[in-house]
Amino acid sequence: MRHRKISLLNSVISQEKGLREGIHQHSTNQVTPELIDRLGLEAELEGHEGCVNCIDWDYTGQYIVTGSDDRTLLVWNPHTKMKIAHLRTQHVNNIFSVKFMPESGNRMIAAGAGDSKISLIDAERNETVTVCSCHLSRVKKLAVSNAHPTILWSGAEDGTVRQMDLREPHVCSETTSQILVNLLIHCGSMSEIKTIASNPVRSELLAVGAGDPYARLYDRRMINPYTCQALDRARIGRPLINRESSENKDLLPDGCVNYFIPGHVSCRLPEYRKQNRSITTTHVAFDSRGQKLLVNLGSEQIYLYDIFDRVSPVYLSVDKLQAPRASQSGIKSKGIPPAVKVMKEQANTAFEKGKYNLAVDLYNLAISKCPNSALLLSNKAAALMKRKWMGDVYDALRACLSAIELDPDYMKAYYRLARCLLDLKRPKEAEKVVIIFEEKFPDEVEQGWFKLLKTDLKAVLESLTAIENNGRAQSGSGYVEMSIEGNHYEIMARLNTDRNLSPAEVSWRKSAHDYERRFCGHCNTTTDIKEANFFGGEGQYVIAGSDDGSFFVWDHETTNIVKILRGDESIVNCLQPHPTTCLLATSGIDSVVRLWSPRPENFENERLVKDSVSAALANQRRMEADPFQMMLLSMGYNLPRDAEEEEEEAPPQCQNS
Repeated sequence: MRHRKISLLNSVISQEKGLREGIHQHSTNQVTPELIDRLGLEAELEGHEGCVNCIDWDYTGQYIVTGSDDRTLLVWNPHTKMKIAHLRTQHVNNIFSVKFMPESGNRMIAAGAGDSKISLIDAERNETVTVCSCHLSRVKKLAVSNAHPTILWSGAEDGTVRQMDLREPHVCSETTSQILVNLLIHCGSMSEIKTIASNPVRSELLAVGAGDPYARLYDRRMINPYTCQALDRARIGRPLINRESSENKDLLPDGCVNYFIPGHVSCRLPEYRKQNRSITTTHVAFDSRGQKLLVNLGSEQIYLYDIFDRVSPVYLSVDKLQAPRASQSGIKSKGIPPAVKVMKEQANTAFEKGKYNLAVDLYNLAISKCPNSALLLSNKAAALMKRKWMGDVYDALRACLSAIELDPDYMKAYYRLARCLLDLKRPKEAEKVVIIFEEKFPDEVEQGWFKLLKTDLKAVLESLTAIENNGRAQSGSGYVEMSIEGNHYEIMARLNTDRNLSPAEVSWRKSAHDYERRFCGHCNTTTDIKEANFFGGEGQYVIAGSDDGSFFVWDHETTNIVKILRGDESIVNCLQPHPTTCLLATSGIDSVVRLWSPRPENFENERLVKDSVSAALANQRRMEADPFQMMLLSMGYNLPRDAEEEEEEAPPQCQNS
C-alpha cells in the first residue's frame, strides 16, 4: 500500500498533538437533537467475508479499521467509501479487537483474536511485525492510550490483562509475561475477561469487565506487571492457583481497585446462578472527560457509573426515615413549573391507562426539568413498580428514598418504599418502614391499600419464620437475605461469599458502588462482544446494539429512548462514533460495515423502527426468559404470555398525585 494513503499524520507528529487541543470543543456541538432526529443509513462498506466484530477510528476520524471472522483487517476511508487496505493477518481464528496505535501515523495496527494471539501489523508494508502468544485463551479486547502511545493492553478469557511495551523486543515466554491483572487468583480458574478500556483523561485508570456483573477500575500506578509461573495452557479451566504461594500474594495492593455493580444485581447473584442465568460485562467505555463509566451487562441493562462521585448501594437508615417533619412545599403541584406540570398530568394519564412505559418516559422528562420534586420521583417509582422491567423495582426504591430525602413528610413515598422492599424480598426492612409509616401517618392506616400491604407483609414474614424454623433457608432460594440481620453491605457480602473467591475479592465486592443512571430497551443475551458507547462530545447520548438487529439511541439526561434504527439482519454488536462529528459506524453478524449520519430532511428512513415501545417490550421479555425460552425465541417461536402479563383486576393502590 502506498505511503500517502495510510500514513495520515506522518508529516509531523506535532500536528496530531495540536489537533487534540481543539477536538473536544469541536465535537461537543456536533451531535444535536436535530441531527439525531435525521440520523439514517449513509452507506454500506462491503469487503469482509464474515461477521465484523470490531471497528476503530483513527484519532482524527479520517479512517476506520475493521476486523472480522474472516481473519482479515480492512482499512477504509469512510468519507469516500473506499477500501484503501486489505491486511491479511497470521490469525487462524476470529478477530475480536483492533486498534490503531497512537502516534504511529496510522501505520501500526494491533489485533487480538480467538486464537489467543495478538498481532502488530505494519499497514504500510502489509506485514505482521510482531505476534504475541502469551495469552492462553481468546483475546477479546485491546486498549491504547494517547498518553502512552507505545503501550498496548490486552484482556483475554484466560482471566488476565497483560501490558506490552512495543519499544521492547517481545519474546513469548513464561518469564516475560507482563500480567497487570489476574482474576484467576481472586475469582477462580473459570474467570474470563471480556472487555477493557483506558481512561482518556486519567490514563492510569483501566476499566475491566469480566464474565460477571462487576466492572472493575484499576489504578495502574499501584500495580507492577509481573510474571505468573502458574499459568499453563493445558491447565486453563481447572483449579491452578495456589493463593498462599509467595508468587501469588499481594499482587494487587489495597486501594488499587474499585468495583461497580447495580445494587439489585449484587443481591440476586445466588438466584441467578440457580436459574443458570449468566450476567456478564460485555463492554465498558469512558466518556470524553474520563469521569463516567458506561457498562453493558449481558442479560441485563446498561448502567452509568460516576467513578469519582461514587454512589453506595441502597440500604435503609431508619434514622433518616424518622427525620423531623418537613414542609409540604416540595410535593405540591403548585411548586412545579407549568410546563412540567403538563408533563406530569400526561404521565398520570398514561399511568391510569396502563401505559407504564410511556408514563416512565414522561416522568423522566419532567424530572430532568424539575429534579428536586419529591412528587415526580414518587410518581415515577409507582410507574416503575407497575412496569416491572428488569431492575425497575430497585430503581423505584432509589426514587422513593430520593423523594423522602427531599421531603421526609411525603406519605406516598413511604408506602411505595415498603412495597418495593417487599417485592425485592427484603421484608424485614419493609416491616421497619411500615412501623415508621404508622407512627408518622396514623390517619392513613385504615386505607385499603395500606391494609393490603400489611397483609402481604405478614404472609411473607410467616413464610420466612417457617423456613427458618425448618432450616431450609438455602442459598439461591430467594429467601436467604430475609433471614440475615444487618444492613445491605453485610447481606451482600454474605450472599456473595464463594469458596472460589479470595478474601480480597470478597472485600472488593462488599464495597462495590451503585449506578447513577440506567438505560433500558435493548436486548443483550446472545453475544458477549456487544458494545455500548457515548455519542457526542459531552456524552449527550448513549448508543448500544441489540439482539433484535437494531441499535438504540438514548438521551443521557432523561435516559429515554430517542431513536431505534435497524442496523443488521441479525444482531448489532459494534457501534463506534466518529471522534468529532455526527457520524457512526456499526457492525454485527452481517459482513458489512454501516455508516450512519444525518440525512436530508425529506429523507424516507426505511431503517427507522417506528414502534419503539413494542420493540423495547419485546426485548425485555426476551431477556427475562429462561435460557430454553430464549433459544426458542431466537428460532422464531412465539411463546405464551406469562400469567402476570394478562389483564387482571387491580388491587387497591395509592394513586399518583
